[in-house]
Amino acid sequence: MSQIDPHAQIARKIRSIEATKVALLTQVADVMRGVLEGQERETIESLASLIGTAYLFASQLGLDLAQVDHSVCSGLPDWVTQGLLDPDEYERVRQYLRALR
Repeated sequence: MSQIDPHAQIARKIRSIEATKVALLTQVADVMRGVLEGQERETIESLASLIGTAYLFASQLGLDLAQVDHSVCSGLPDWVTQGLLDPDEYERVRQYLRALR
């Protein structure tokens, strides 16, 4: 069985992370384009891709995905306190995320 060169493995991992970073930026632009053009289906698909890629990126960086979820949920109340998120919207998102568990 041949061993893959550790340097090649590191280079492959770096390329993968860099590609994911580019994909994240592209998907943010796609979301904004969908919103600007008022295209709900495109916006939903772009947001779904963005969220999925964000999870992939977190995984590539070795982050605990459950901690990412927890941080999302625990950070939303701060947005309400800061006036960045409507309390009704927060409640809707909170209930949705709770139902997923």
